[in-house]
Amino acid sequence: TFEGVIKPAFAIVSASGATLPQDVRMLVERAMGGSQTVRLLAPPADQADKALKANQLSGDWLATDAGGRPVGAAAQMAGSIRKEASTRLAEAFAVQGVASVTALDANRVVVALLAAGSTAPDVFEVSLDNTASINAALATLDQAIPMSRPSIGITAIDVADVAGAVVAGIDANSPAAATALKVGDVIGQAAGQPVADATALAKVVSGRAAGQNLPMEARDAAGATKRVELPVFLTPRIIGLVEQGIPVNRVLLDLRARSAGITDPFEQAVVRLNTAIALGRVGEWSTAQAELRQVKLPDRPGVGNGTVQYLLGVAAEALGSRAEAEVNYKAAMATESLLSDDGPRVKDLAEARLAEMLRGSR
Repeated sequence: TFEGVIKPAFAIVSASGATLPQDVRMLVERAMGGSQTVRLLAPPADQADKALKANQLSGDWLATDAGGRPVGAAAQMAGSIRKEASTRLAEAFAVQGVASVTALDANRVVVALLAAGSTAPDVFEVSLDNTASINAALATLDQAIPMSRPSIGITAIDVADVAGAVVAGIDANSPAAATALKVGDVIGQAAGQPVADATALAKVVSGRAAGQNLPMEARDAAGATKRVELPVFLTPRIIGLVEQGIPVNRVLLDLRARSAGITDPFEQAVVRLNTAIALGRVGEWSTAQAELRQVKLPDRPGVGNGTVQYLLGVAAEALGSRAEAEVNYKAAMATESLLSDDGPRVKDLAEARLAEMLRGSR
């Protein structure tokens, strides 16, 4: 038997824009055939036309310009209609999403990808006669989204004229809190390797597997040497709410496919958290909220329970539930969690959003 995740498929159901001598949908299918994460399939033209007519859609229902802005019929279409259309078209072709091509000229096209049930497409431009352009499009489409990273429960920074990684914070819920390591100590060696700065320490940590111990040597303010051994554990990583360049629709389908076979509670929580963010980015806040309510993470610095509470507040606010959003924001404000593994603090974000929400209610 074979184990793995089947690549999600997008059916290229429509094309508009400049007139080309060949079916531009087929050209895009061939150009994107090297993708490692997704399949772009062009159904026979008669079947695609029939499906569009059955849903009362024109060829430019998902058309976009080079800047990613909707044009033609797409500019007039409400998100709710786009959501229903993407769901029905995906069902018609037994795929996980749909796609559309807008031809800018004889070689340049804009491709829009829409997961089933989504309202906002991923958009990328590609020159079909240019190998470098095709490879760049494939790199964007296939970019990996790591779900976790190794951690030892400390935050290290660089300080001018100090050789080593300076401990700036220690997770009170991690094993590091029970060691002799203190804020202000300088780590000069890890796993037998010299540590010149915080980047060097991060590189050593990233090379260790969860469950392994990392021996380190540090010195305190008086210059006394400390030797500690910290276990490596995994901490969540998440996509940004507004981070650019991420193919959110493709990521959403990947996460949905990945979640089916997960049994580890930590991995399940991280996948659900990222799924919720992806859903929020495509306007599906109700479904995002349902996913977030099932995420259980500890209260700790970095991505933790406070992150979940903040995102629940964002979802509730987007859905018009101000009272629920207020409860979630206040819960987030009581934590030291970050919105991502490198900031910002959710307590600051929640405080700002709560203040703005309260000003709007006056």
